[in-house]
Amino acid sequence: RPVRKRALLDHTRQQIYCRLRPSPIHGIGVFAVRDIPAGVEPFAGCDRATSVWVRKADLSEGRHPGVRSMIDDFCAIQGDWVAMPRRGLNSIDVQYYVNHSDDPNMVTSDGGSTFVTAREIREGEELTVDYATYSDPIA
Repeated sequence: RPVRKRALLDHTRQQIYCRLRPSPIHGIGVFAVRDIPAGVEPFAGCDRATSVWVRKADLSEGRHPGVRSMIDDFCAIQGDWVAMPRRGLNSIDVQYYVNHSDDPNMVTSDGGSTFVTAREIREGEELTVDYATYSDPIA
């Protein structure tokens, strides 16, 4: 399948901007492996499927505390609803590891599915977003 191979090679040349590393902000974070211009979506290739909205109450009972912690850490919460990855928690990719900042270098305009750089991000810099722009605080 030479077409698929070419697409993969082009992707690694043009669209790879970040990787996971330990973060001084919180646990693991997303860091630029090269400069990222303003207005770029650095997570090209990540699953952009629609989330499944589940009632918070349906997730409160019968969940292992470790799983509950993952839901709190990785899922957007709006009122009584939680946005779960369509393919489940095991499908979490690099974009789920973006940490919060009150002075973020990325923004979202669609509820946290797509992120775009708000300014140039330098190689080695951690990518951040303001969680309040798409999720309620954890209660």
